Amino acid sequence: MWDISTGHITEMDSKKLTEKIKDFPGQIIHHQYGWMIPVIRNERETLKDLKLVGMSAAFIKLYKYAQKKNYDWINFDQDADQLNHFKIFEW
Repeated sequence: MWDISTGHITEMDSKKLTEKIKDFPGQIIHHQYGWMIPVIRNERETLKDLKLVGMSAAFIKLYKYAQKKNYDWINFDQDADQLNHFKIFEW
């Protein structure tokens, strides 16, 4: 599992994750400090689906990184570290 700050996703991404958008690829688990999402290995189809449901380019970049690193889950947590090589959003 990859723990990463919620500051690396846009406010719109956070709203979509909270609403558990219908066609999101995989189960979204909303917790007190953010969201956990599974990382699906079928790269091309999953990335296409993320674009179709309106996830931001920043979110898709994080997801692609998680796929490349073979993470099973991404845990977006408000208390997790912010990483310098990914964009940070203030919302």
